[in-house]
Amino acid sequence: MYIHLLKLAITFILGYLFIKWFPDIQPIYFSEFVIQLVLNPIEFFFGSIALMMGLIIQGGLLKVEFRSLFTAFKGRWQSPILLIPIHMVTLYALTLFGEWQTFVFSVLAFIYGIISLDLHGRGGQHG
Repeated sequence: MYIHLLKLAITFILGYLFIKWFPDIQPIYFSEFVIQLVLNPIEFFFGSIALMMGLIIQGGLLKVEFRSLFTAFKGRWQSPILLIPIHMVTLYALTLFGEWQTFVFSVLAFIYGIISLDLHGRGGQHG
């Protein structure tokens, strides 16, 4: 459980770094976005790395949370189900720093978590 809380803290830090290093343009116009990427390539590069690392860690956390939800519906409770409200508070805290960046961060992690979820326990053998 403690390792999951540590992963959640790392996800928050990486999400915050992604928000701070990625260009924030309101409203989002493609030309202004590209100009910001060209003018600040180092921030864009490190923001992209923070995004990818955060997606992998948050996607793994979501996978653990989904599995604990499915086992809870079967009548067996697991402690990782307690991560769900903490995860929601973390995502809310990230929205205070950047709304659309948090939305992108969360949606991509959710998609990654769903894709990597193996409900039947077949380990990649889908035949």
